[in-house]
Amino acid sequence: MIHKWWSRQSDANIGVATGQDSGFFVLDVDLPEGEKSLMDLESTHGKLPETVEQVTGSGGDIYFIKCLPMK
Repeated sequence: MIHKWWSRQSDANIGVATGQDSGFFVLDVDLPEGEKSLMDLESTHGKLPETVEQVTGSGGDIYFIKCLPMK
């Protein structure tokens, strides 16, 4: 099925469920305002943890961050 989808639309993205069930969430930092927003967020709450990062098609960044267990 996946081969069929990508033969029709080879530039399609893959969606991933996020939240407590998957164990991670994503932070999407869009340009140009996103970098400033991220700096403000980090100055208030501390640096993001080391994590997996992906560059988006528009040149921004997506950070995949592990969810903490709910209490």
